[in-house]
Amino acid sequence: MAKLLKNQKGFHHIVLLLIIVIVAVVGLVGYRVFKASGPGCPKSLSGVFTKSFVDPEKILALRPLGSTDGMGHILPMDHTEFTFKAAVDEKIPVYAPTQITITKIAKHTDYSADGTPLTTQSNYMFDFTICRGVTGWSEFIHELSPDIQSVWDKAKKTHDEGPLNQGAKAVNDTARAGITLKAGLLLGYTNTEPSLALSIYDTRSKPNDVNASYYGNNQRIVNAVCFTDLYAGDLKNTLNAKYGYYEDRQGSTPGFTPRTIEPRCGQVIQNITGTVQGDWFANRAKKDENLESEGKTISFIHNNYDPSLAEISIGGNIVPNPQTFAFKPSHAGIVGREFSETQAGETYCYKNAPARPGFIFVPANNDSRVLVKLLDEHHLKIEVQTGDCENSPEFMKAIIYER
Repeated sequence: MAKLLKNQKGFHHIVLLLIIVIVAVVGLVGYRVFKASGPGCPKSLSGVFTKSFVDPEKILALRPLGSTDGMGHILPMDHTEFTFKAAVDEKIPVYAPTQITITKIAKHTDYSADGTPLTTQSNYMFDFTICRGVTGWSEFIHELSPDIQSVWDKAKKTHDEGPLNQGAKAVNDTARAGITLKAGLLLGYTNTEPSLALSIYDTRSKPNDVNASYYGNNQRIVNAVCFTDLYAGDLKNTLNAKYGYYEDRQGSTPGFTPRTIEPRCGQVIQNITGTVQGDWFANRAKKDENLESEGKTISFIHNNYDPSLAEISIGGNIVPNPQTFAFKPSHAGIVGREFSETQAGETYCYKNAPARPGFIFVPANNDSRVLVKLLDEHHLKIEVQTGDCENSPEFMKAIIYER
């Protein structure tokens, strides 16, 4: 019996020792995970970035946030795109703006409905952490730096494909990473077309008037901030001055037109409670449902280059194909009324203006009108009909959207 008790006592000591070891290991792993999430963010992000992603002398223009393209982006875009002063085949270095940790790398290709790739160049996308609660995303790095290329080559990849509008699809091969780079170190190379695209997300606070549950796979869109707001001093002023439209298409005279309305960097979420302005949804997103490619969103927004122009960006739910109505808004009456001035209970009519600036690239519909009625803060009745806005048109087969 004494021997048995001694053996049990020894067994208990072993179990206790194992528990202590497990707790220590879990604690160490937790500490490492905590450390891996990055340092704490300062309350103000101004000055967090000290190095320009790209030599400012190479940048002709920065596309402001909030644009739409009638294909993969029916909701206002959460990323800025760069226009460069460079030869077509010139390799343009892209650098880390501060110490960042790359958490994911994806090789991305978009295909048109007939299976043709939309670009023949390699397109690497990065997810990266700046500090706890602040992350970034970049696209159109066509060639990785040697160090990152080495990590990519050895990494295990996962493959996925997803739909875009009008029969197009997106294909990704993705690898998890944990690459920490100091400010100024090389990420890779981009070029003039397609050129670098960039998003920064601050998840520490939520914007007003937004229910993020409606955005499905586009959750980060509600936390998008201006990447230039993370700079300070002369570098910030230099970059902010580059927000605008650079015209160099179809034989037009090249030239830069700056965005002059604040915020200079544009605006993604434009919701205003009690008005039609902002994003609306046919339903809350289901798991893995991309509302933009499913064509179930409508946005009443202002143009990202010239906010004096109003736009209605419609997916494919109430029209055969995605399209945009664009016009100069009116500040009186019910025809073409400024979105921020609309009220519940009134029926408004909108018509596309046939003459549109060159920087509104999305499909237009000049034969139709949009009827809209705000029912309450969370519900909107809308219909697209053939015809003009004369003689107070009425709803025939309206659909209810919500937010």
